[in-house]
Amino acid sequence: MRTRRFLVLITAVAALAMAVLMLTGCGGATDVQPPQVLSGSTEPSATRTAPVGEPVRLTVPSVQVDAVVRPIVDDSGEIDPPTEDDAWWWTERGTPGSADTVYLAGHAIHNGDGVFAPLQRVEPGAQIQLDTTAGSRTYRVDATATYDKWNLDRYDEVWQAVPGRLILVTCFVVDGQPTDENYLVYASLVD
Repeated sequence: MRTRRFLVLITAVAALAMAVLMLTGCGGATDVQPPQVLSGSTEPSATRTAPVGEPVRLTVPSVQVDAVVRPIVDDSGEIDPPTEDDAWWWTERGTPGSADTVYLAGHAIHNGDGVFAPLQRVEPGAQIQLDTTAGSRTYRVDATATYDKWNLDRYDEVWQAVPGRLILVTCFVVDGQPTDENYLVYASLVD
């Protein structure tokens, strides 16, 4: 009889502990640094659509970015482009012309190298040209922002499905030194 009471007590304590964990969350720390919007707005602007086509070349004339776009497949949620001179299209996310946001990643390296190093000079209103297998698209830069790179997956505004949105992702470099932040360029399809 005593053993049965002990088991009932243990079960009740375990159930209470589970309830507390479920109500308070047990996923670890939830404090994430808010992004620093450097210029513009990260809110989605009016959406436009175009025929679906895979990206093949990216140019940002105002900062002299001109890159071949290659597909990268990575379901881990982490993108580490394999080369410094190419832009990499995250195929698990949107395709230009689809109902989802399109993500391109490229390196910015502390010594100034990397295809996306010049992006830190881009301003809202600048044009981005994205050539695809279905034709060329013109985007307008809406905003630039920095995010904690180790928690990028936790920022809802980054991962919203927005038709006609392009997000360029690279490392944030300050005074030639790498940081723990990613630099994002938000752009909207205009043509």
